[in-house]
Amino acid sequence: MIISVFSVNGSVVVLSIAANGDIVVTIDGQLQDCDGAKNQNTQSIFVAGNAGNDTFLLDQSGSGGVLDPGTIVQVGLGDGSKDKAAIKGTEQRDIIAIGTVNTGDQVIDVIDRNGDGAPDVDLQDVEMFQRRISGGNDIVTGMPPAQPKAFASSGVTMGPARIPLILQGGKGKDRLTGGNANDKLVGGPGNDTLAGGKGKDKLNGGKGKKDRCNGGPGKDKERGCE
Repeated sequence: MIISVFSVNGSVVVLSIAANGDIVVTIDGQLQDCDGAKNQNTQSIFVAGNAGNDTFLLDQSGSGGVLDPGTIVQVGLGDGSKDKAAIKGTEQRDIIAIGTVNTGDQVIDVIDRNGDGAPDVDLQDVEMFQRRISGGNDIVTGMPPAQPKAFASSGVTMGPARIPLILQGGKGKDRLTGGNANDKLVGGPGNDTLAGGKGKDKLNGGKGKKDRCNGGPGKDKERGCE
């Protein structure tokens, strides 16, 4: 099954999985008709924005868990100047990489949302990515691969992220790494490791007592770090 979602100007589109496996989509809080689509029988999901500043959120924190790894998500948020894609993770360990892929004709922004080295979210007309707070000892990186062995087996080459990243850690011992843009990394209560990458990054270790920060080559700002 293929799902197409068309938002109006400046909308917030949320995609999640219900406890019974249904694909759930809301636009500005209003439930959309997905024609009975299930997590296990949906091959692709297309989300189209409009002229305003739209937000697409993949919420994997609910009772239905994560979107099936075989489902491809294509996000094109239109002509807004501050369009944003976001993922809210699970209470388990999340492994997410944000980067780019050169198709030969163009360079596109992509997300590997399960750490297997293969992109499964394509981003067009998206100016920012945000990873929202969740539990687990997470790895979220703008410098793929998230897991070198999985990356090698996928046969896909992902380059560093070029859009700004806002990466927020949770309760666990998280590893957050920025990309080539001006990123913001915020750890949580655990002892986190933050690396800014290129760009003018802002790193905040959070409430952990042994947070480690490395801003990278840009003019960075660090606080709450050892």
